[in-house]
Amino acid sequence: ASLFGGPSYVNRWRATSNGLESLAALHNDTLLILDELAQVDPREAGEIALISAERMKHLIDALLDISRMEGDRMPIHLADLNPCQLADGALNQVSLWARNARVSLARDYHPDAKPVRADRALAERVLVNLLGNALRHSPPETVITLRVANVAGGVAFSISDQGPGIPAEWLSRIFDKFTQVAARKSGAAVGTGLGLTFCRHAVEAQGGRIGIESQEGKGTTVTVTFPAAPASQADPMEGALMAGGR
Repeated sequence: ASLFGGPSYVNRWRATSNGLESLAALHNDTLLILDELAQVDPREAGEIALISAERMKHLIDALLDISRMEGDRMPIHLADLNPCQLADGALNQVSLWARNARVSLARDYHPDAKPVRADRALAERVLVNLLGNALRHSPPETVITLRVANVAGGVAFSISDQGPGIPAEWLSRIFDKFTQVAARKSGAAVGTGLGLTFCRHAVEAQGGRIGIESQEGKGTTVTVTFPAAPASQADPMEGALMAGGR
């Protein structure tokens, strides 16, 4: 073993270091927000402060929940859900942020979208995280569109922005833990390092899948697909399991 405890020590140090860099990135974003507070009226300042607090909460929650899901300790409560209501709930949570950013939120829901089998709170958090990512990189006077559509075996939720896009060399790794930290250092328009990793773990824990398409200068689309609720199951009672215990 090495003086510092071997590879496990190095891995723990690397994870801690990257986690701190994620927090530092969010701290820098918060400082920019605080600069804005000095230039606006008290009501708008309160709204901006609330948005900043929500973003910090989401990052801390992601740090904790990724650890739980990696250790198969995250409870998942499945239920049959209306996908349009699920999408609306997520849009409502980011509406204040979008208004302050001068970004429009658009809906494009299939009228016959099937119910999905998912954890309501966790699925909504995934959509909120993805909408937040899109907002963070959307210029003013652009549009973010949330689409809901039936696909083979499930229902797809696609979030499309008109931001700067992500370089092709990062796309295959963008859902890996802390890849966004390295990408951000290179100048890529990505988040603070954990949001997409949380989304991947949370979606897969519910039996779903997640994918991303992006082109520099033309925006990004992230698509989450949750399984369709069983057609024969009329009872919407929730079922509980532990992530990884399916």
